[in-house]
Amino acid sequence: MAAANALRRGSCLCRKITFTLTGAPARNIQCNCLNCQKSSGSAFLTNILYKHEQYKVDSGSEFVKIYEDRDTDSGSTLERTFCSNCGSNLSIRNVTNPKSKDNIVVCAGSVDDNYKDFVPQSQLFAHRRHAWVPEIQKKKKPEASKI
Repeated sequence: MAAANALRRGSCLCRKITFTLTGAPARNIQCNCLNCQKSSGSAFLTNILYKHEQYKVDSGSEFVKIYEDRDTDSGSTLERTFCSNCGSNLSIRNVTNPKSKDNIVVCAGSVDDNYKDFVPQSQLFAHRRHAWVPEIQKKKKPEASKI
């Protein structure tokens, strides 16, 4: 995981939109829902969960478009942002769930840095996982000492 003071940069494919992420993410997630599969054009979407105040669009805000995704596996309405020029996925916000209002999910592929510390820690909608995609095993908490 990134350090609490980490600064990461990201962009869309055409680089018209650039953004900065400040601090450590809360969690790394692999989403297998049908809409993440369709929007990514892949078997899943690797996402990085941040607080909204940790995400800042530095340039190209005029190219940011929002798709309101209402027909979701979760039943929540999601705002999916993408670049209107190149079509790159950038972020997702759950606008229905009050517990998620302060969060933003950043699409890992839009982050410019190396992915080595973006290993997903959990998997959403595992029932939609393709058979060839490995299951993510949650780390077990160490047992308390019996001494």
